[in-house]
Amino acid sequence: AVEALEAEQGESLASALESATAAAKRGAESTIGMLARFGRATALGERVRAAQDPGATSIFLFLESLTAAAQKPATSFQTQPNQPKN
Repeated sequence: AVEALEAEQGESLASALESATAAAKRGAESTIGMLARFGRATALGERVRAAQDPGATSIFLFLESLTAAAQKPATSFQTQPNQPKN
């Protein structure tokens, strides 16, 4: 995802995030079949081979949400003026 983001340098933020998100998705999916060598998942042994790495999946989901937010018009992010406290 980092390499995809760097390759989009000079492009729009939305375009760069789309590329990074696609790369993160491929990366997360590529963890299926891997055997855990570190962390708590090592205790599960072969049973983790069928699952995607949760950390890689979390990064993909974060980037996916960030990409969706970046594609919204700026007017959808308006803030409320400060209200006096009673």
